Amino acid sequence: MENVNKWKSAATDGLILSAVTIAYGLITNLLNMAGGGDGFTGKGIITVILWLAKFSGALYLLFLFMKQYASKFETLQYGAIFGYGSRVCIFSSIVCACWGYFSMVVLFPKQTSQAMDQIMSVASQYDESQMEAMQTLFDHLPQISLFGNLLYCIIFGIIAAAIIANFTKKVNPFDNPNETA
Repeated sequence: MENVNKWKSAATDGLILSAVTIAYGLITNLLNMAGGGDGFTGKGIITVILWLAKFSGALYLLFLFMKQYASKFETLQYGAIFGYGSRVCIFSSIVCACWGYFSMVVLFPKQTSQAMDQIMSVASQYDESQMEAMQTLFDHLPQISLFGNLLYCIIFGIIAAAIIANFTKKVNPFDNPNETA
């Protein structure tokens, strides 16, 4: 058994894992800035393909990180490997949510305001109080997005870690015959 600093390792792995989502977000924002059609045009198809690559790549990276962590131990129960995967996902979620906030507020505020203007132009069917409520929501959209993305990424990451932990645990069946893994 190797002496492993699980927090440092999880933070490093979480940072690498979040780089996949950040790269995807940056590429799609740059594609949106390039302009073009909507829907399933060439740009839309590229965006879908990129999302599928990001999704599968992130899950595969999480699997590799958890498997690499498990390889440092002779045996590792489900709970230990799940805990490590959860820590990786929480660190990654924090970085991804902060990146999303940063990109909305600093890097791509024009795209955010254009999207809000499009929604407001379609919303002419609402009365004045509903429009004011929507404007209040839009004023706080970056903060709402930060916490919404953080919550979503944490929940999704923990579910993914729970599933992947089944495939990366290392149990010696002869340790204790009364104990199940």
